[in-house]
Amino acid sequence: MNSPSNTMLLVATLVAGLSGWGAIFAWWFRERSKTVRGIKILRRTNARLQKTVMFTLEKWRDQVRNNQAFLLIEREYAERLAASDGRSADEIKTAIRAEINAMFERHDAFSRERPTPDETRHQLAAIDDVERYVATGKTSIAELQIEEGVRRAA
Repeated sequence: MNSPSNTMLLVATLVAGLSGWGAIFAWWFRERSKTVRGIKILRRTNARLQKTVMFTLEKWRDQVRNNQAFLLIEREYAERLAASDGRSADEIKTAIRAEINAMFERHDAFSRERPTPDETRHQLAAIDDVERYVATGKTSIAELQIEEGVRRAA
């Protein structure tokens, strides 16, 4: 019953079966390792995104506070001018805002007579770069890390 050829066939079947299970285990382990690495990468990316969001929210909060301060200053000066000019504060604010908007439309709000700091120019260039990236998807901003891109734009 147990001839040498049957024994050899049994051993060959056992080796083939074990190697098949070994191949399945190797495939499972490789896929599991990829998944674990992917999860770790996602966690790092998520942490970076959370830091970026917090930084952006902080900058946004600062901008809102600065805008509130500028509006209060604008109101105070408009009221002072209104007291000496004979016009209402709203008329003065409307007229001055129209002049400023016209300057921006002519692109001479930051002319050579009124130089701006290099950092302001850099920030405006970064904002233009981000706008170009959003509009076209083509710019050098794609090569930057998310945190750096947002910091430069903010």
